[in-house]
Amino acid sequence: MRREQFYRWISASHEIFEVFEDRGESYIYCIRWVDEYFGKGRFTITEKIKNNLLDDVNNLYIKDKSIENFLKSEYKMFIVNLPRNNDKLAFAFAPYLMFWNVRRFEEYFKKDKNFNLTKYFDKLNEDIREFDTIFKILRKRHILDDDINEKSVKILLNDLNQTLKKLSPLSQNEYIMAIKTLHIIAPYYFPLLDNPIIGALKKVENIGKDEDGYIKYIEFIRNFLINYYFECKKLENKFNLSILKLLDEAFYVRYSIDWIRYSK
Repeated sequence: MRREQFYRWISASHEIFEVFEDRGESYIYCIRWVDEYFGKGRFTITEKIKNNLLDDVNNLYIKDKSIENFLKSEYKMFIVNLPRNNDKLAFAFAPYLMFWNVRRFEEYFKKDKNFNLTKYFDKLNEDIREFDTIFKILRKRHILDDDINEKSVKILLNDLNQTLKKLSPLSQNEYIMAIKTLHIIAPYYFPLLDNPIIGALKKVENIGKDEDGYIKYIEFIRNFLINYYFECKKLENKFNLSILKLLDEAFYVRYSIDWIRYSK
């Protein structure tokens, strides 16, 4: 792919993504709140943003219709009760996980009718305090400018996965949730990864969502993007988003959008 093509592909994908995805707002808000948290130790949630998130809940696609009303009411209750001034990191990225891992939360509520979002993120916040120092270090890194410390990334992903697994009513690995969390903490360093991308890139050897597979994915993404270094920097400045988020949007448009559902 020529450099001009890469630039146009990423730019066009971002425009298409914004047309089809209301959930994109939750990412922008959470990126902002995480920045505020690491800058000031707290963040502010305005009523306007709350109302926007509540509107997004109304438009949220829930696959299992038998739980749709209940799940949306739980989401709304959580958002309404968010305090204006908050000093809990897990709550800074909670809406992002809720909106972009909604299928997983569907499973949580179906498995445990007493599952509570506030209690879940309160406990998550307690458990990730031990990562605060490493989070601060990794937030300053860029996938194109800094080396990937494989051992440290593997340990962190495993520890975070185990933390999330303990909180899950399913008692299953939570690598996708862990990867999303790492990305929202350090969006220029950790690429997003989910099952549709894994399926689409299955010809790339050993890519996966466990520790070794994620390292392979990071290396694959880094080796690809380094060919377009200056274009990546221009795109980041143009959209005020990391190239990893923009690339994920391009993959999402290609592999994840349910065009049949939108045509109805």
